[in-house]
Amino acid sequence: MTVYIGYPTLEAWAQVVRRDGPVYACLVEEPQPPSYGLQDVLLVVWVAQCRGQEVHYFRCRVGVLEYVGSTPFGNDHPERKQRAEGAWGLIRSWLEEQGFSVREGVIAHPKELKLFEGWPEFLRYDKEQKRYIRS
Repeated sequence: MTVYIGYPTLEAWAQVVRRDGPVYACLVEEPQPPSYGLQDVLLVVWVAQCRGQEVHYFRCRVGVLEYVGSTPFGNDHPERKQRAEGAWGLIRSWLEEQGFSVREGVIAHPKELKLFEGWPEFLRYDKEQKRYIRS
């Protein structure tokens, strides 16, 4: 049986995984179940490493896209995606600086798994610049 272990910060995750093993990480779109014709698609950065029967993972939401049916709600979808990609770039750079070998991908999890969501201590959103930055 595989055990999934989630961490509240990327830094806490980095303290327990191995730097000599591959890290699977990427930005993913996670569609949520529609409700009354509205649907959210979460923009999430996933970072994970397998160790035997354990999957140590960190996941954080860096944006949300909203739809009415299949039509984007609001006119800032490209900007939201761009901000999320910027956050992913900062997280990937941090991982590489820490000595991790990053492979773009995710480790699939059971559908019924309740996922833990965290946040990197070094990442913050700058409202004036409308982008994520390292602090």
